[in-house]
Amino acid sequence: MPALQSYFEAHMQDNFILVGINAGDRKEQITRFIDENELTFPIWENPTGEALRAFKNNGLPSSYVMDKSGAVRMIWMGKVTLEALEAYVTPLLVE
Repeated sequence: MPALQSYFEAHMQDNFILVGINAGDRKEQITRFIDENELTFPIWENPTGEALRAFKNNGLPSSYVMDKSGAVRMIWMGKVTLEALEAYVTPLLVE
């Protein structure tokens, strides 16, 4: 999450949207997690797990990069680094 927060702060003015999707934790847990990690990007609740089913994924953490048309361009399973985000996502911001 720190890498995602840093990337969000660096690129929030670049026609870029970052959304976290909760994988079924209770609202109190989500709120505590957001506060503890000082997250400022939106976190959507997903109490029934429909987001995981939509992406056909049960593995967490996972990250998806979608382009303006909604096509999934990249998938990360596991931890994502700021360096990887800069190397692979930033070039997509100018497309």
